[in-house]
Amino acid sequence: LKRRGYQPEALRKYALKVGLSLNDKTVSKQEFWKMVNAFNKEIVEKKANRYFVVVDPVEITVNGAKSKEVKMDLHPDYPKRGARILSAKKKIIIANSDLKNLKEGKIHRLMDYCNFIVSKGKFNFVSDEYESYKNAKNKGSIIHWLPAEEKLSVSVLLEDGLVASGVGESALSKLKKGTLVQLERMYFARLDSVGKKLSFWYLHQ
Repeated sequence: LKRRGYQPEALRKYALKVGLSLNDKTVSKQEFWKMVNAFNKEIVEKKANRYFVVVDPVEITVNGAKSKEVKMDLHPDYPKRGARILSAKKKIIIANSDLKNLKEGKIHRLMDYCNFIVSKGKFNFVSDEYESYKNAKNKGSIIHWLPAEEKLSVSVLLEDGLVASGVGESALSKLKKGTLVQLERMYFARLDSVGKKLSFWYLHQ
């Protein structure tokens, strides 16, 4: 549990919540993890900075998209922690699962970058502003992404023992072993090993 990123405080909170009793108490496995994960999330949510990791990556071209630097806070609630910057261009990487769910004729958004529409299998730039996406009648999905040049290899050991592989933003290479992060739109994780490939362990949603 420690290696995955569970905090001692979360288990203490659980013990206090259940309380002491002269009688035996039985808690289902599902209820136990639901409570412990909730307590743990309260703790790690404040600690964990945000990063992009794309699992099963595919490259697409957003025709007409502008090249610009996209600045995002490491943590939306703590802007003083600083920001990370992605150099966005029209060639980007998204998850294959997102690609399959992008419906034609809808306005989709690449987080903090731009809005685009899928037409006849092509991806065409629409606008930059979030408000344009928000107010669109044919609103689609908001997805995370990476510049095509970002090739930092990442793997995540999942709860069921399977390993998810993909690429992550270069800022991840600066993290120390043991760092807790939130992989945006995915889950919390702990950096288990560093090297040519970063290895994370899944924590919880």
